[in-house]
Amino acid sequence: HYIKDRVRELSRQKKIPALIIPVLFDSISFGGVSENHEPYLLYTGSADYEDIWKIVIDTADHLHRAGKNIRLILTCPGKKQSVNNLRNYISDKKMNSSVKYLGYVDDIRFNELIGGASILFAPLPDNLQSTARFSTKLAFFLASGVPVLTSNVGEVKYYLKDGENAFVVSEDCKINELSEK
Repeated sequence: HYIKDRVRELSRQKKIPALIIPVLFDSISFGGVSENHEPYLLYTGSADYEDIWKIVIDTADHLHRAGKNIRLILTCPGKKQSVNNLRNYISDKKMNSSVKYLGYVDDIRFNELIGGASILFAPLPDNLQSTARFSTKLAFFLASGVPVLTSNVGEVKYYLKDGENAFVVSEDCKINELSEK
């Protein structure tokens, strides 16, 4: 536990008290799935996290090339340049017909998208930010009851087990491993 270990290290020097609190949020209702439901993978991170959305789009591309008919929906609000980079990446990959970019959506639409998704995609890069936290969005996704695909980074390894409560891939987020899940 990175945070716990870091606080212990600091508190030995300065006697800082520490209390680890789990992710908290209000319970909400997630939208259901209609009978004409087309399967889709949902990614809702920021367009500013280029390293992550590239993994997501590359995974969708890999699935599409393997003949899997699953659409990718991205909310991904962010800075104008980041959004342009994302849209250009989709276009360069020739994925405009299988990727739907929505940008910012309100809470009601966001919850409907989560509830209707086949898989909620929450890959975490192996970096200090992901190592030192448990993603609030990941906890939110888990609460929805929709299958979640993430990577074994940071606190994830202490709480999620592949095939039990999530689909978990190795820290390096290899496209073929993500696609196989």
